[in-house]
Amino acid sequence: MRIIAGEHRGARLLSPQGRTTRPMLDRVRTALFDRLGPLDGARVLDLFAGTGCLGLEALSRGAASCRFVESDPRALDALQANVEKLRMGDRARLVRGDAFAFVRGLRERAIDLAFVDPPYAFLAGSWRPRTLSLLADLRERTLAPGGVAAFHFPRERLAPEELALVGPSEVRSHGSSSVALFRAP
Repeated sequence: MRIIAGEHRGARLLSPQGRTTRPMLDRVRTALFDRLGPLDGARVLDLFAGTGCLGLEALSRGAASCRFVESDPRALDALQANVEKLRMGDRARLVRGDAFAFVRGLRERAIDLAFVDPPYAFLAGSWRPRTLSLLADLRERTLAPGGVAAFHFPRERLAPEELALVGPSEVRSHGSSSVALFRAP
């Protein structure tokens, strides 16, 4: 796994051993960032951050700051090592905790770009409505005017009508995964 573009293009990222994290493939990340366009000065939120590849990519491409939220201690250790390796500590804030609780605690509409890349298990059973509710909260209460939430999910797991419950979205599929962009109202 590596940074694709920007100031740290080509830098390799560390990831924890095992299968607790599932980083977005380079080709999917490239397509996503091409859709997002310039990120100069953006305030970013990376939920279910894992190794931080999305937020670190945004910082490399000119985002002003990123808050990374992750609950897995091993992933958080890898993320901390990646932030230090890239010397991004002045623009990165790591939060060990639950993404759902973190979003509920946000009160200001101060996020320009939010990445939501939950474990695929969070799109099954009782986690599914909580995850969709999280996306709706981001869109309605957290994103700044003109802000975007980028949601990565397995293509076959969510129907278009479920995504419509969150709000209008632009969905693109890349092999077995999809990315939906939700814009602030």
